[in-house]
Amino acid sequence: MRRVLFVDSDPVEARKLRKTLTPMCPEWEIEFAMSGEEVLDIMSKYPFDVVVPDIRIHGINGIELLGIVGERYPETVRIIHSETFDPDKVLKSTMAVHQFLIKPCCAETVKNTIERTCKLRD
Repeated sequence: MRRVLFVDSDPVEARKLRKTLTPMCPEWEIEFAMSGEEVLDIMSKYPFDVVVPDIRIHGINGIELLGIVGERYPETVRIIHSETFDPDKVLKSTMAVHQFLIKPCCAETVKNTIERTCKLRD
C-alpha cells in the first residue's frame, strides 16, 4: 500500500482531489495537510512514500518543503502539483522535486505520475 500525502492550503482543492483519487486508488492510503509545517510534523511520526504539495502553501512553500523532505526522507517521492508555472521556480525546484504537475490536471495523470515515479524509485 502506498502512503501519499497531498498538501494544499485550499480546502476546496483538497476535497476535489480526495473525491476523485480515493475511489480510483483504493490501494493507496491518502492523507491531506494544509501547510509545510503540518507535513513535517506528520512525517516525523509516520512515513510516507510520496509527498505532493502545491508551491503556494501556508508557511514553508512547496519547493522549500520538498527540499527539507528530500534531506530528511530521501526515499520519499516528491512531486509538485501547482498552478504556478514560473520557469525560475521550476528551475529552482529541480534539485528537490522528482516531477512537476501543472494544475488543473486530471486525476488519472496524478495517479499515473505517482505510480511511474515510485516504480523508478523502486
